Amino acid sequence: MTLKLTDEQRAAVQSHLPGRLVPIRDEKSQRTYFLVAEEDVPALWTDHAAEAVAAGLQAIERGEIVAWNPDAMKERARAAAARAQ
Repeated sequence: MTLKLTDEQRAAVQSHLPGRLVPIRDEKSQRTYFLVAEEDVPALWTDHAAEAVAAGLQAIERGEIVAWNPDAMKERARAAAARAQ
């Protein structure tokens, strides 16, 4: 389903710099969502991946490494997913 922008949302998108997220607050749920132009999505993923790699390299430099344990990694992923719900 594709939603249509309201006039207020359109004005907010047009007033933001290209590549910047536009926050949208749902007063009922108190959650914040973001509008982003379709052409800016790949850069967001690239930026996110670069930040994650940099954080991982910094953790390695600090000695924060653990032995590879697939079962433990799966459990950590499941726990993170459960917290995100």
